[in-house]
Amino acid sequence: MSLLSIHAGPKALAHIREHGLRAQDIAIVPAAAGGPKGLIFQKLDQWLFGSWLPSAPRERTLIGASIGAWRMAAACQTDPVAAFQRLGDLYCEQSYPHRPSARFVSQSCEHFLEGLIGGHEDEIVRHPQYRLHILVSRGRRLLKAPQRNISVTAGFGLAVLGNMASRSQLAHHLTRVVVGDERDPAFWLKAKFDAFDTQFAPLKPGNLAAALLASGTLPFTMEPVRRIADLPAGAYWDG
Repeated sequence: MSLLSIHAGPKALAHIREHGLRAQDIAIVPAAAGGPKGLIFQKLDQWLFGSWLPSAPRERTLIGASIGAWRMAAACQTDPVAAFQRLGDLYCEQSYPHRPSARFVSQSCEHFLEGLIGGHEDEIVRHPQYRLHILVSRGRRLLKAPQRNISVTAGFGLAVLGNMASRSQLAHHLTRVVVGDERDPAFWLKAKFDAFDTQFAPLKPGNLAAALLASGTLPFTMEPVRRIADLPAGAYWDG
């Protein structure tokens, strides 16, 4: 049984069969949400960004949501192997009381991110080859600027009901926001492909931490991120 599965479309599969899987052909690296992935992929990430991709330097788009965005922020550091080690260590060192408040969890994640990217903001945002893009969600309607928990509960309750009817209905309650590297035109991201409105904002050293926090902010478990520099006012959650 193979430990690695390759899923590819017809064109990509034909290319891999002819040339093999080559670092020089990798232009985009997407990273999915899902907290434990940061641990599961640690050794693979360290090899991928520490050895394999640097063997064929080129401009690459790195895009992620939640822990995926945090992993890509580690990849953009001058020493990605050490950064991925810190990410794993910080993840395992987390400690929470029974039924922690949303504020407690948000503060814990802020501390996590300070340990991961603190002092590395410039090298992440201005990496010579990598172009980082972070996915976040901005609330609409009841979720636009909720001041009470009941507004959040009602807003996400309606969003869930709408999503059960049709995924396109979820777009009435949340907007996709890409906080990304201004050097990367990312035309493929700007082509409309679903019912969601997609807004774009520049990624800068001053908004990196807040954008990463918002991308991993779970509704109810954490407080929404309400202020991100260079982004429209609003409440931001997990991308």
